[in-house]
Amino acid sequence: MGRPPKGRLVGASVADVVPVLLALPLVLIDWRWAAVAAGTLVGGRLVRRSARRAPFGFGDGFVAFRAELGWPRGVQEDDDLRWSWPSPDPPRPPGRQPAETR
Repeated sequence: MGRPPKGRLVGASVADVVPVLLALPLVLIDWRWAAVAAGTLVGGRLVRRSARRAPFGFGDGFVAFRAELGWPRGVQEDDDLRWSWPSPDPPRPPGRQPAETR
């Protein structure tokens, strides 16, 4: 006899554990905490379901793909660039100490 697929085992174990987890607040604490836990789970399921149905993703607002732009041009992140940042202080002659600030 073969072993069942891993997905079935995980699904079965979750299906067995969830009712126990829902009953624990009711048995151990109070019915109000059980109602809060059930509401949280139902709300989480609703949010997950609506997120799956959304026609856009989180990153679409930041990095939108536009096919009409073609292949990327300009500086890419793999390009080796040498930066030369200007110094805010004027250069001082060698051997002199920097001016004191008050």
